Amino acid sequence: MKRVLIFSFLSLFVFFSVSRTEAQSWGNNNDYIVPISHSLANGIMSQYPPTTSIVENNILYYTDLYGFHIYNVSNPQSPVEISSLPIPGRARHFTIKGNYAYILNELGVAFVNIENIYLPEIEDIAWIGFNPVRVIVDEEYLFLAADNGVYAYSVSDTHQLSLLSYTYVAPAATTFAGFIKHDKYIYYANQVRLHVFDFEDPQNVIETSVSNFTGGGSCWGGLAIKDDYLYVVTTLKLHIFNISNPSIPQIVYTGLPTSHTIYSIVVENNNLVLNHSNNGKFTILDISNPTNPNVVYAYPGGWFHHLIYLGALKDNILYVLDNEQEVYNGFSLHLIDINNVSSPTQITEIKSTPGRTRSVALLNKNNKSLALVAQDNESRSGQSGLLRILNVSHPDEPYIESTMEIGTNMISVAVVNENWAVITSGSYSFPIYDIILSLVNIEDVSNPFVTDALTIGNHQTVYTNNNICVNNGVIYVVTKNDLLLFKANDGTLTNIGSTTLYGKHGCGIYTNNSDYVYVAGGQYGFQMYNVTNPAAPFLINFNFVSGACWDVYVEDGVAYVAAYDGGFATFDVSQNMVQPLGLLTNTLGNAKAVKVYNKIAYVGLENGSIQLFDVEDPSQPMSLGLYLTPGTMVNDITLDSIGGINYLYVANELDLLIMEIKNQVGIPEEPALIHNVNVFPNPTTDKATIEINLPTPQNVEINLYNIIGNKVGCILNNKIASGRFQFEVDTKELPSGIYIVEVLSGVSRCVEKLIIKNK
Repeated sequence: MKRVLIFSFLSLFVFFSVSRTEAQSWGNNNDYIVPISHSLANGIMSQYPPTTSIVENNILYYTDLYGFHIYNVSNPQSPVEISSLPIPGRARHFTIKGNYAYILNELGVAFVNIENIYLPEIEDIAWIGFNPVRVIVDEEYLFLAADNGVYAYSVSDTHQLSLLSYTYVAPAATTFAGFIKHDKYIYYANQVRLHVFDFEDPQNVIETSVSNFTGGGSCWGGLAIKDDYLYVVTTLKLHIFNISNPSIPQIVYTGLPTSHTIYSIVVENNNLVLNHSNNGKFTILDISNPTNPNVVYAYPGGWFHHLIYLGALKDNILYVLDNEQEVYNGFSLHLIDINNVSSPTQITEIKSTPGRTRSVALLNKNNKSLALVAQDNESRSGQSGLLRILNVSHPDEPYIESTMEIGTNMISVAVVNENWAVITSGSYSFPIYDIILSLVNIEDVSNPFVTDALTIGNHQTVYTNNNICVNNGVIYVVTKNDLLLFKANDGTLTNIGSTTLYGKHGCGIYTNNSDYVYVAGGQYGFQMYNVTNPAAPFLINFNFVSGACWDVYVEDGVAYVAAYDGGFATFDVSQNMVQPLGLLTNTLGNAKAVKVYNKIAYVGLENGSIQLFDVEDPSQPMSLGLYLTPGTMVNDITLDSIGGINYLYVANELDLLIMEIKNQVGIPEEPALIHNVNVFPNPTTDKATIEINLPTPQNVEINLYNIIGNKVGCILNNKIASGRFQFEVDTKELPSGIYIVEVLSGVSRCVEKLIIKNK
């Protein structure tokens, strides 16, 4: 597996400037963390950026934001799951060619080998430095659509992408919508315009026409082609174009044949289906005469649960993607038989495992290792929370021991002792959530149940997923306004003390002793409280940081703080007061959770990543890069050791990810090497990206020379961590010509040619 790390870098030169482009890591992260298992996998269906479904040879392939899924649908009444593959970075649109699925994530393309559909495998991910939205593969070429244009690449047998051309498209007011090919032409639609590109020569893609949509509305859905006709929908019109001359589409029909506005479209034979996204309606048209489509069926609604869009239409089975389930927080994929187009029937649903993972706590009981997982399960039908107890004695094969449901939104979980746990949850009461503390009997882990529940305060959010902790039998909780202390006796919760929080913005809490607790006080900084007398806790002092303090962890007299929109901060608390250690360190996303093991800090980010920091010197944390999970948001991180092996448990919203910690403090010196130096786009005009891959931390020097050997400038001369880095070079002021990029590290030297074509 590939690992890509991040290096924050900005430098100015006489001739050009350099800035760091965020590249992301995935997989085993080399010496640091290795994914062992995924469980409780849920997903999110998304219209934009689009998740997708494709049906080929009775096999259904689809993506949600969690991953890539394969089902046998030869009997549509009983789909059979074949396999499921987590995709780092939020899986979205994909296409299939031969033995590969080309799956987009937020920063690149995953090459998934599907020759064996029972064991699909990510062979590589190409990180491209921008947010791709849709993908087309044609022969050995790959085309990506972004909000601002079309990128054309050649694809090698080893999945290396080489940029051939980029064609700019002026972005619409909102976002990109559709992307489809016909012969050697690509049709690209944003909210207001249809663009046509001739890609006969991918190194010189030519725009042959552009036209504005008429009749109002915005284009949100994909495009469809049948025979010589292109079908495009805006919310208020169906547009049908004759593309017998594919370079210049000719409009043959514009109208609103439905009783609802339109968001997406699928077509097969003479059936065209249009849908509305949130009222559950769809309409089937007969398009045997494309100049005069006729309504043959209008579904009034009732089968669907929430936001829907059309996935595929194959062999008269309509696949509808629905981002909710009845009652629960998961998605549904509906299979609808339209063989009788005047009377379609829903035949079944494929459903994800419901629940969004918020918090995880660990327990050893009866020679079992258990993970207690708090999940929010709120849907439009009502509030719900799940407490799942997993057996993780074998972290590579976790399984569910039990599930307990409550009628409020789960926030966090903590273990009191081997027979009792506590959970916090939120009950929405406009405009806030009432915070509820519940005591759970786990004496029989196969049958947990609540014995007591108290409303203890309120908060604006249920995303404060570390708002409870336990030490020596005392339960500590923060609400928006208060720090509260409880004891559990005979199945009952008793409040033994409280104090008002400074600033009244409690988010997270941690303690590892009976005298002090450490509070992430939101916009009011990191706070420390004396709880030696539980009946009278009091504030010792606090320190403001940039951003909202969201979570805190303390080890060896050092406090580590995740500041939501600020970064990563460290404090000295060894003298029983808060003293800053160095400056706030930026994180590559909003920080939500933090844990430390063996001088490595693991910071969970809202974008689904885990950023690693070397905190050997806590006053100067050094970023070791990112691990990009397949979830959408890291809410909580917990550490444990089983059989002498250390594990990281990650509540990343869409699953519970267990990872083995492999890191060692102090990396042995090795001969410096450089792998995979790439320069793109090439040729370029305004800017170029230099990408390098380092197996070990080392000093790296990057220089740029003109064709006669004169040094134009030094791009980098610094020691950086191992991993993959991208450096963006501003080339606008450089004369056109051929340049040489030189990368030096120890005994290694790599050179790449860069062609600049400035006007």
